[in-house]
Amino acid sequence: MATLNRPLTGFGVGPNPRTYPNKDVVKRLSPSAVKGFLKIASLWELRDEDARHLLGGMSNGTFYELKKTGLRSH
Repeated sequence: MATLNRPLTGFGVGPNPRTYPNKDVVKRLSPSAVKGFLKIASLWELRDEDARHLLGGMSNGTFYELKKTGLRSH
């Protein structure tokens, strides 16, 4: 069976600079995004390990700090 070298969606892997807003927008929207993600993860009863995977595989320490403080200290 043949394997595909790219996703079926046609999107490549890796950052696309055109999709990222400027740093001020990211800084303004990030706390809301984290709060929303953590709320959804809680409602869906995601395991912390799965939530960390969805956030790009962040470490335990970083994830639990994020859960504890949001983005106040980041």
